[in-house]
Amino acid sequence: MDRRRASDVPCSIVRFLPSLSRIGVRLGLGLGIEYASRRAGATRPREISFVSQAVASRSDATEAVVLLGCRIDESGVPGAAGMRRARAAAAHFHASGARWMVICGGRRWGRHAEAIALARVVEGLGVPQERIVTELCSMSTFENARYAATWLERLEVGRAAVVTCDWHLPRALDSFRHFGVNAVGVAAPSPRRNVVAASWRSVRERLSFNLDRAATVGWERSP
Repeated sequence: MDRRRASDVPCSIVRFLPSLSRIGVRLGLGLGIEYASRRAGATRPREISFVSQAVASRSDATEAVVLLGCRIDESGVPGAAGMRRARAAAAHFHASGARWMVICGGRRWGRHAEAIALARVVEGLGVPQERIVTELCSMSTFENARYAATWLERLEVGRAAVVTCDWHLPRALDSFRHFGVNAVGVAAPSPRRNVVAASWRSVRERLSFNLDRAATVGWERSP
């Protein structure tokens, strides 16, 4: 648009032009990655999430539940997403008859480590303390999978249920399967978002998984 004529356009339209530009870039990037992924034969995240929930809903013989950490408030209490994950993990632990719960998350928010904060929540939901393992080394989803895989091997677990937010589940399952874990997914439902926000989050998840893998090339299953 001719800069000299911007004053002829209603202020409300001018105000939203930068936002519309960002939306266009995000959608373009999202469509480009989605096209490339389909050309490569990748499974769409929504399909992975649906299949994983269908498998998990039968409470098949999962011997362990793996709960992935996320942001912790300054008070030491998990945020809304963390509470949703904790409730889903505890419910599946009880329904499936799992022997163990491995809680991942070494990242600290102030003085509070993710795994420790989540462990307190699931204990309050009836998961026995002696059945909980806190994994405090991981700092990313890919590292969650790496260190959890080692714990699952030590605990002689053949099948595990990975619990995280629904939008995060595809990347989490890809990461766990990369380390040879026989995993099914249990999704903690998140509040619905608009199409643009949901598309951008899907793009971000794909990019994050690829960046994680690139940053950890050569990692073996055992740390």
